[in-house]
Amino acid sequence: MKRKLHINIKGMANDALGAIRAAKNRTKKIAETPADDIAADAVTSLAQLLHPGVMRAEVKTIESVGPSTKKVNFFIAKPVYFLPGTSLTITLCIGESIATRPYSICSSPSLGKQGVVSILVKEVEDGFVSRYINHDLKIGDEVVLEIGLGNFSVNVIRDAPHIVAIAGGVGIAPFLAMAHYLHEQENPPFDLTILYGSQREKDILCKEELDGLEGKAVRVIHVLSDDPSFKGEKGFINRDIIQKYSPEGAVSYFLCGPKKMEEFVFGELKSLGVDIRHVRSDCHTPSPKLEESPHTYSLTVHQGESVRILKAREDETLLETLERAGIYVHNRCRHGVCGACRMQVLSGEYEVTGDEDGRRAIDKQYGYVHSCRTYPRGDMEIRINIAILP
Repeated sequence: MKRKLHINIKGMANDALGAIRAAKNRTKKIAETPADDIAADAVTSLAQLLHPGVMRAEVKTIESVGPSTKKVNFFIAKPVYFLPGTSLTITLCIGESIATRPYSICSSPSLGKQGVVSILVKEVEDGFVSRYINHDLKIGDEVVLEIGLGNFSVNVIRDAPHIVAIAGGVGIAPFLAMAHYLHEQENPPFDLTILYGSQREKDILCKEELDGLEGKAVRVIHVLSDDPSFKGEKGFINRDIIQKYSPEGAVSYFLCGPKKMEEFVFGELKSLGVDIRHVRSDCHTPSPKLEESPHTYSLTVHQGESVRILKAREDETLLETLERAGIYVHNRCRHGVCGACRMQVLSGEYEVTGDEDGRRAIDKQYGYVHSCRTYPRGDMEIRINIAILP
């Protein structure tokens, strides 16, 4: 049996009258609303406490903790909450340039509740920001900080109760924070074995601090590649050393250090039959190697109604080019993942580098890129958001 469907289509006059009635009701409700302040929302207040966004901070102390490496301690006039392993982005005004860099927090989350956070910064060759921090940053200077994004912290739901951390050089920073966290716990939620690779004993960063955290939940194994007199493990952190110090049962592996170390260790873990899903890495992808005299291209930048034309080198990301020109671009990870530095390419050739391309499919279709991992390969024209340095 067929059923009839009755549809009543009203004319535009009914739509207009409906809109007028809705507007009158809205005006009436507004007039009836008391002028008292709205009571604070507990959920919003908690979210603002846990995710404060950009923060002003003061440099409290700077200390040398190894060759060409400084430990910088900041004070923020409010509690800062983070998980051990989390990074911190620091924004600095250096001459005419504005630069933001992420560094792993090396201090305990308990100190963060007191407004204190610390990072390790090793001066690297051609390191614009690391050189400034190691030589020019002074106690009392004011900087802009923001808790970074990422998934390098330990998650008791996702990760195994046994963590083996493999570090090289300044990559020890996030594991220092984890060791501090565990050292303070009466009932640690996991145990941590740190395999720390250095060249010589004098190159070990924060050695006294690190060794002082050993206890029921923390074990530190130093592995030196170029120190024959050292009485501990020598060579590289290979499969034999990893297997020797990995606890029985389920293990999660965390890697932080030079990219070459990551590539080597990944191969060693694979030879041991470790499932890649149990490995987390925070090793930075280096810039692509180009010829000695890199090409320079024209970069036309649209920001609101203003238009600027900059010179962009093919060995610098779009983000680096903008920062050197004193143009502030909000960014948090510099790994091409978080999307904070997202901008639109209007024309021109470019290359996106890195282990993963964090862009959404729709962004790729309409020419949006993450500027921290995008290199010019010809003259380009881009559109960026209006952002003001806090």
